[in-house]
Amino acid sequence: MNGIGFNPNGAMVYSSNGSIDLANGSNAPVGFMQISDVPTGFGVYNGALDFWILGQGIAGQLITNVLGHGSSDSDVELWVSPNGYLEAILVGDSTGTISAASASGTQFTFTGSFTPSQYNTTNGYVKITGLTAAYNGEWKIVSVNSTTMVVQSNTTSASISGRTGTAHGIVRSNITVNDGYWHHIGLCNNSSGVLCIYADGTLTPITTSSISYSGWTTTFSGTDYALYIGAYNGFYFGGGGTPTLAALIDEVIISNTTYNSTLYTELLNRYKAGTLLTQGFPVTSNQVLSGDRIAEILCIAGFGTISGGQVVLTPTPTSSTTAQLRGSMVLRVTVSSP
Repeated sequence: MNGIGFNPNGAMVYSSNGSIDLANGSNAPVGFMQISDVPTGFGVYNGALDFWILGQGIAGQLITNVLGHGSSDSDVELWVSPNGYLEAILVGDSTGTISAASASGTQFTFTGSFTPSQYNTTNGYVKITGLTAAYNGEWKIVSVNSTTMVVQSNTTSASISGRTGTAHGIVRSNITVNDGYWHHIGLCNNSSGVLCIYADGTLTPITTSSISYSGWTTTFSGTDYALYIGAYNGFYFGGGGTPTLAALIDEVIISNTTYNSTLYTELLNRYKAGTLLTQGFPVTSNQVLSGDRIAEILCIAGFGTISGGQVVLTPTPTSSTTAQLRGSMVLRVTVSSP
């Protein structure tokens, strides 16, 4: 699979065998997954979408987009940021118009019409489109009011020919997914019923001071649209179909439970099951203790289950001989005498 790699760290419970390769062995998007039978109004108040993704060189690529249910159903796009973080771009709600642009040192100033409450101004980012290449892209917001937005760039000033463009707010998670490892990602409501970016057991609410969503849907104006993974679904303009993601994906699951806490618990269980024997240095900074690793092996062998995101062993006593395995949790396992 040219252009896509995985740095193994222990055994893989989830592997590339049987997964969908949206790049067809190359390093460029060539295909997408289309799920056409998502029910009418599905996920408007509840529901989750999650799957595993393995990508290398996928920075700046669109994963999927849905309609976030808020005051109106608005386009929410799940992207990998240019520096590799999982993020949501609020295309349907946070559109600002740019009539002029200028640069001074490492800052760009855009003049136009903006709604400050629709942008995340605390460590927030904005996506600019419609200007020339030097100004298009994602920039960190320095300040914004109704007529002016200042963003931070890592380049110096450049000449421009375009004078009009658009600005879209971004909510960025702190999870990097462009590192060559498998990641469990998607969209899910938290316990308060707010739609979040989901990544590796972490929920990041997709909110600003004036925007939040209570679920997702692919139904717009009475029409059921397909769900695309690896392509754009143009809810407002018709169907999609242009590949946007060069990655492997696996185990795509759509949930419709009515209990938000149950949704998150289900995600954690799937995440734990998918990372047995894979977590630990260098994938994560912590070392995995031998007791935890043995417990994971026993679980895979059929002597345990995943509950609440944790391994729960269920050994069958065969003698009075016991051993304690000490890790981040203490487990008691019964073993047979010789």
